[in-house]
Amino acid sequence: MKSHFKVVFFMLTSSLLLSSCHILGGKSSLSQSYYPPSRQKKEIETAKPGRYLGFARFNGRQEKMTLFVDLIEVKAKKRKVSYKSIIRLNLGGFTGSEFHGEYYSSIIFDRKSHRFLFPQDGKQPLQVVDAELKAGRMLVGKLRYQDTQIGDFMAVHSERQSMGEISGYLGKMYPDLKVTSPVNGSYVSTCGGRKHSIELTSSRWRVSGKSRKLFSEFKIQGFKNNVLAYPKVLYDAVTGDMLLGSSRSQDFLSCSHRGNQLQCGSCDYQRTTKSDIPEGVALRQVLRPARRVLDPRQENKNHVPLQPDFPGAIEGEYFGYLFNETTLGYQPVRLKVNADISEKKTKKKSALEIMAIANLFFGQSHSNEFVVYPFDKGFYSDSAPYYVFDGKGESFFQVSRWYERSVEGIWYSKTYGRVGTLVLHKDLARADTKKYTNEVRQLSGTYSGPEAKFSLLARSGVSMNRHDFFPLGVKGMIARSRRSSVKGLINGVSLDFHTGRFAMMLSSGEIVVGSQTDRGVELSWGQSSESGLLREAYDYQRDPFRETSAKQMYDLIRSPFYGRY
Repeated sequence: MKSHFKVVFFMLTSSLLLSSCHILGGKSSLSQSYYPPSRQKKEIETAKPGRYLGFARFNGRQEKMTLFVDLIEVKAKKRKVSYKSIIRLNLGGFTGSEFHGEYYSSIIFDRKSHRFLFPQDGKQPLQVVDAELKAGRMLVGKLRYQDTQIGDFMAVHSERQSMGEISGYLGKMYPDLKVTSPVNGSYVSTCGGRKHSIELTSSRWRVSGKSRKLFSEFKIQGFKNNVLAYPKVLYDAVTGDMLLGSSRSQDFLSCSHRGNQLQCGSCDYQRTTKSDIPEGVALRQVLRPARRVLDPRQENKNHVPLQPDFPGAIEGEYFGYLFNETTLGYQPVRLKVNADISEKKTKKKSALEIMAIANLFFGQSHSNEFVVYPFDKGFYSDSAPYYVFDGKGESFFQVSRWYERSVEGIWYSKTYGRVGTLVLHKDLARADTKKYTNEVRQLSGTYSGPEAKFSLLARSGVSMNRHDFFPLGVKGMIARSRRSSVKGLINGVSLDFHTGRFAMMLSSGEIVVGSQTDRGVELSWGQSSESGLLREAYDYQRDPFRETSAKQMYDLIRSPFYGRY
């Protein structure tokens, strides 16, 4: 009788546990019973720093947008933990190059309520409200855009779990909704008995000042039959509404972007551009282990204490490489650290105050093309698990290990999130750093290809705000036909080195988009095609023997169009 009662009780308990994880009308309900009971008590006590993957859903839109959340632990107190965080929304899946990021310099995790307290000061157009941590590994919250609640999101901690487990979690997040497709691509319609085609190109550019619109860093243009018919396109990522403005100020086309379709009036355009990376492969690329710059010199076990007694133990110049986990490229880095004993006293002894400047080079470590990231002063104390170099610029550097002669850590972008790992060595000659074949390439030089030939000249810049994802001033000249002596001007170049996307703005107003490659760049030019694929990609190799000469560079700098960027 007792054994029969145990069996009945076990069956009832199991059914209750299974019913607590259910799906209603496309909404996922992931309760704590979804996770193994043995892990709940241990993992729910504190939030796990690292990367969370998931989806966001906007009210009234039958699509979900890929979501990345990076949590960086900064300071711990009795009942609260302080974090930095970057939240990124992607169009086109996990590896999409069209994204919008929001940076939060300080958020608090309340261990008692298991909720994250995001700042509600209106500085970010995209705000997070009511973010709750479930079972130590699942983030569930609501989103507010310009003081209006627009949707919710779910994300799972992607570290120390198998791909099968993560894929299982992701599959239960809004399963009835499809992932939002990218804007960039070709669209074809048979409307009114005639075949029509529209090509949309998107490229990311710097934004001056603060912007209150999602995806405001992107410039979108529309081509009709290979002609730039819509030089300015306005896109609302929340609703999917789109306005294609023509060269005539009062002429525009109203459309809506829904999945793989572009609905413009009574015409429905079907997207013909296919994604190069299947979603399963894209997820594996995002979850692949972070590679480190391997060097026997880093095997130094003499760890610098968290509170060095004198500035000389920590200050100096450090050289090494940043490994980009998205593009798999290596970028030379120099970090100059200054230290001093501050007059501010702690309970034990004087505090060590440090500041630093980082240079990210394009080309080799002696290249004259680089971005400067100045970091603010900070106290190197044992109150934080990891020291963070941060400033007003676009990136910050979290130190994870600091040895006597080297430093390791993670490089973050305030608009993209985690970029990759960084290993630097102290006081090494630049020539002593190892050269990698997939190094981030220099931009200045002459590029030759089948459709055009052009020369670029880049100037170094200083990152002073979070929109400076590539603050180099780049100008150039171009001949659209290799046989033509008539040259046009390149008024600007954008390289998002987080994703490798490349774009050139011609004097005609046309923006040519593509990507950076090991040998140069890959650009797409207009081509006639019955299939609707309006543009074909061509490789443009950077010729090291035909680089822009010193005199050509001097003349280029003095030319009227090469002004302030």
